[in-house]
Amino acid sequence: TLVDKQRELEDSESALLRRYGEVAKREEDADAAETRLKEFEDDLNERDAAVKQFHKELEEQRAWIDERVEEVAAMENNVSIGQAELDRRQLSIKNREAELDKRSDELLALTDSIDEQRDAIAKRRR
Repeated sequence: TLVDKQRELEDSESALLRRYGEVAKREEDADAAETRLKEFEDDLNERDAAVKQFHKELEEQRAWIDERVEEVAAMENNVSIGQAELDRRQLSIKNREAELDKRSDELLALTDSIDEQRDAIAKRRR
């Protein structure tokens, strides 16, 4: 009958409206998920940029440290050369001191000898 057909049409329309509502809800959920995904992607991109910047800074610090290491090595080499020169000079000074001590002993012996000869001459004159 016509009433049955109308009721059937209303039921179909009602079911269709429910389905439209469900589709609309799914679209909202999908949009929300897409927004969360975009935010997550943006966050990842920011973190990636921060990591790259940190890595760049680390490389710069490594380069600076390498330069300082080279400078320190050069300084150590200069100190080593300076120490060798200092050791050589100290040895030279010790050798000079030994030579001066030897000459001093010789002069003291000569002075003693001269004093003895002077005393002997003075005794002879008396």
